[in-house]
Amino acid sequence: MIERTAVERAASADAAGARVGVVVVNLGTPDSADAAGLRVYLREFLSDPRVVENQGLMWQLVLNGIILRRRPQIRARDYQKIWNRELNESPLKTVTRAQASKLADRLSPHAHVVVDWAMRYGNPSLRATIEALVARGCERIVIAPLYPQYSAATTASVGDEVFRVLSRLRAQPALRIVPPYWRDKVYIEAVAASIEAELARLEFEPEVIVASFHGMPASTVELGDPYLDHCTATVNALRQRLGRDSATLRLAFQSRFGRGEWLQPYLDAMVERLAKDGVRRLAVVAPGFASDCLETLEEIALHNSGIFLKSGGERFVTIPCLNDSTGGIKVIHSVVLRELQGWIWKGWIWGASSHRAGWQCSSFGSNRRYRPASRRRKLFWERSIRRQIVPIQGKKDGRGADVVCRSDLLAATGRLRLVGHRRIWPQVDVPRYPGPGQCHRLHSGNRRGSREPAAVFGVIRRWRCHPCGMRPSCTG
Repeated sequence: MIERTAVERAASADAAGARVGVVVVNLGTPDSADAAGLRVYLREFLSDPRVVENQGLMWQLVLNGIILRRRPQIRARDYQKIWNRELNESPLKTVTRAQASKLADRLSPHAHVVVDWAMRYGNPSLRATIEALVARGCERIVIAPLYPQYSAATTASVGDEVFRVLSRLRAQPALRIVPPYWRDKVYIEAVAASIEAELARLEFEPEVIVASFHGMPASTVELGDPYLDHCTATVNALRQRLGRDSATLRLAFQSRFGRGEWLQPYLDAMVERLAKDGVRRLAVVAPGFASDCLETLEEIALHNSGIFLKSGGERFVTIPCLNDSTGGIKVIHSVVLRELQGWIWKGWIWGASSHRAGWQCSSFGSNRRYRPASRRRKLFWERSIRRQIVPIQGKKDGRGADVVCRSDLLAATGRLRLVGHRRIWPQVDVPRYPGPGQCHRLHSGNRRGSREPAAVFGVIRRWRCHPCGMRPSCTG
């Protein structure tokens, strides 16, 4: 644990006093790849009213009398094909653990943030994870469901379970739930980049790419579920980013269950039809899955590839999910950090908005001054000349104290860094473009015309910022 220093006193007193928990949540997985493990998992999954909305007597008879007697054996054989035998767990659990671990590394500059992971169905459960975070002193918790597109059967089900857990607690933590990120530019870019990277490694060029999403009953759309709209918008964004049309990048839905009508077109039917229509090279990507699981590793890579090859196709490839790749972790980090705003320390510049040092305004238009009550947080907004500050590395201020020059600030990449004998915390990953009234440029803390940036903590005398509201340009 990194010792807290003056950065806490410079940050908001409300946010600095308590730990913040982050829970990465995935759908779920059985504890074992046998019929007994699948029976426990399926019972919990299919007993959720968000998954099967009519939980009446008829459904209970079907569930307990037919489904839980036959389906566990079938699904157990599928899980055994992809099971991680080294760790004796499903790939979904392996990947989700890695995602949480790498997210924790990304958030390590914020020592009061604790990252954990959970499954909506199965273990580790949401209840056990939340109770563990509360026991560790987390007074604020961010829940991050790894579902890019919203559906009542996924995102809403996570919310239901979280609220159910909190209803049992006497001292409830503050709560935020990460919203779906289906139109987030970081997400679209990460998926598109993963497609391009995978295609570049292939020895052939697919004629058609199919974007496959988990299926939902068609009745959910009539009831107001926006899932279909989110999936369609995601595919449209990918088409625009990759420069493809609806003929070469298609939308499909998989994993339908039961005899009712589900969202169409069905993936297995589309794959078969494409092969019979003369398509010989096919790629399938699953943008709706943040982690590879049974639906991608077995249903797409094995089952649907077999359909395609038997129907006349020649080459079939499954593009991996984002998983714990650099792009995948960047997406999770981006959406989580957005919900953490106000709960984490902003770093060494009070009230600043730039994600790195050295922003320069294109024009200045205000000479307002704002003096908070606290003398330690003086923030001056002053009119200044247009100049670029390029301080000398290792420069001393008027009192002989060490100051931090811009090259040192830019070199700090998210880790605790010693400059001279002073400890600083670099500010990272906050909104890129400042708005009116926010800090754009770091100016001298000593006198007009000085070419030194403001010194750190103990020798700070003045911070000057200019609220022009213009888009900044990076001087670094």
